Amino acid sequence: MKRLRLGLWTCFCLCAATTLMGQNKVKTTAEKVMLFIDGAQVTRTKQVDIPAGNSTLIFTGLSPYMDAQSMQVSAKGKITVTAVNRQYNYID
Repeated sequence: MKRLRLGLWTCFCLCAATTLMGQNKVKTTAEKVMLFIDGAQVTRTKQVDIPAGNSTLIFTGLSPYMDAQSMQVSAKGKITVTAVNRQYNYID
């Protein structure tokens, strides 16, 4: 298992994501917030253990008001981020 530090940067708040069986839920806290006249830039990071192979991370507890065009995810280490999707969890 590799220990990786994932960064999640977004403008105008963050989104909620659906949760499915077999996926890793990740709860982050805001570390840095920059306010603008028309929104905000929120920086969140979380260090997680990801097993070798394909993994899906679900970032939970996020705002549904995020601008999907501004969402960015980055990771350090021997890892490839293949997709970033915004999904709403209407059940929670």
